Amino acid sequence: MGFAMQPAGRGGGGWPESYERAPGSDQTYPRGCPVAWDASSQELDIHAGGATVTNIAGVSLEGVVAGVADNPSGKVAFAHAAHPNLFVAKLSSAGTIVAPDTANIGVQYGIIVVGSGSTQYWTVDEADTSNVVCEVVDIDTERNVVFFKFLDSAVQLSGSYD
Repeated sequence: MGFAMQPAGRGGGGWPESYERAPGSDQTYPRGCPVAWDASSQELDIHAGGATVTNIAGVSLEGVVAGVADNPSGKVAFAHAAHPNLFVAKLSSAGTIVAPDTANIGVQYGIIVVGSGSTQYWTVDEADTSNVVCEVVDIDTERNVVFFKFLDSAVQLSGSYD
């Protein structure tokens, strides 16, 4: 598996706000996936990605296999997508990992899944400037990663945290 998307901290310092929710009964995904809360089934599912640019609840902090989370509570812990939470991931161009540079800072991009099943991982996709869900706020050329925030328009709020 590649580098897992993960929380990088909270703007201004501290650990990102996080929650736990029941995983979807038919879901299998590794940690580091964007997730969405399905209000009708009351389950946390992997986010569709691609042209789906809304309802990102957060990023999973553990994996799920056949609807069972790695967490002893049986629920999936996830870092909330709302700003000021910041995240870190690899940068790709249509799924091929590329080196970030300062030209990426301040640019809005989509996200893309690389691989499938339990070995998949998500990246910020510099090839997708149409289906934007995040904005790069910094880079680390030594570790070859980007730091980003999810756009307010992409974050799922209602129905998730009532």
